[in-house]
Amino acid sequence: MKSLFVRSVVSLLGLLPTKGLTAALLLVLGASAQGWVDVTPAQPGLPGYVGTTAMCYDPVRMVSWLFSANPGSITCNSWDGTAWAAHVAAPAGGNSLQWAVWDSSASRVVVAVTPPSGGGPFSFATWDGTSWGALPNVAGSSQGYPPFSVVVYDAARSELLYVLRTLSGYSEHWVYSGGAWTLKTPLLSLPAPPVGSDVSCFYDHTMQRPVVVANFAYTVQVPGYFEWNGNNWVQRYPNPIYSDLGQVASAPSRGISLAQTFWPLSTHPRTFAIANGSFSELFLTNWPAARNRAHVVYDSHRDVFVLHGGTSSSGSFRDTWELAMGPTASFTTMGSGCPGSGGTPTLAPQSGTLPRVNTQFTVQVSGLPWTGPAFMWVGFSDQFYGTVPLPANLAILGAPQCNL
Repeated sequence: MKSLFVRSVVSLLGLLPTKGLTAALLLVLGASAQGWVDVTPAQPGLPGYVGTTAMCYDPVRMVSWLFSANPGSITCNSWDGTAWAAHVAAPAGGNSLQWAVWDSSASRVVVAVTPPSGGGPFSFATWDGTSWGALPNVAGSSQGYPPFSVVVYDAARSELLYVLRTLSGYSEHWVYSGGAWTLKTPLLSLPAPPVGSDVSCFYDHTMQRPVVVANFAYTVQVPGYFEWNGNNWVQRYPNPIYSDLGQVASAPSRGISLAQTFWPLSTHPRTFAIANGSFSELFLTNWPAARNRAHVVYDSHRDVFVLHGGTSSSGSFRDTWELAMGPTASFTTMGSGCPGSGGTPTLAPQSGTLPRVNTQFTVQVSGLPWTGPAFMWVGFSDQFYGTVPLPANLAILGAPQCNL
């Protein structure tokens, strides 16, 4: 008899009724995240304010990159989980750095640099871990507002998405997949956030879409959540929506994106997991000091989130923190179904789902007869069901050829 073995903490199970099949769903409670850990070296010596820095994880070289804007150059440092190391500086710099994103199609980091004047479209520097390069310029409006423009890598379409904020709002959408930038004309454009509002963008690996979250009506606190499907924006309405997320880190292996928000500074720092348009707060035991606009990236090699920098009324932070989430969600099937009039039943999770905290995990059964009784058993061991050792012959249920 086939059963399912799950290593995770599951809050809700959606189970389809079985037909002529007895199944056991085995749950093992995995360790959950305890809190952020301060891993700052003795002398970090690195800038912390997001307005002049950008951060990105490199899965090829397995380091987190921190780029800092300076007059005439962009400095580059890497974090390997133990120490920060300095690398070659770019020979050109701008007013500040706004975004750094990983371009998996070319195995490089793309850094968005604001012009020295502070207005107009970004210029884009590239970093492959050894040398610097540049992407072609965007032939966009000269009246850009870089602090509110967004850049994100669209993994589903293997292209960069650059949304330029102009005087009329987010009126220019550009994509780059090599060669030159291509202008897109979506039917729905993003509204323009007011001055003082943070804009967050990230890639949701669950939905395979870039996401923009922002407070588009700052005085009345009306946040918006928009997904890009390659041609147009789709607005979703999570409840609740947290708009001041700062930078968000995506963890493909976990199916979540993580945001650490500290705004307003007078409140408790909060950590949120985001997946499929849904927000779930992680109630941790330890966290960094209150700050705005900290960098957060996901180190896929070590399976940890890395946080660096930020600012408060007392100045910029230069510390580094890490958050380990514990075991990832997984499942294993055991045994085989017993042949019946509908064939041999199979038991499997719904396609694309994993047993994760605060999500619904659906198990599907196929190959069942059309009529007759159906039931499912749920247990917490693959060795015993109560006091009955497993596997157990089901002759008592009229199925002497089947074992649970």
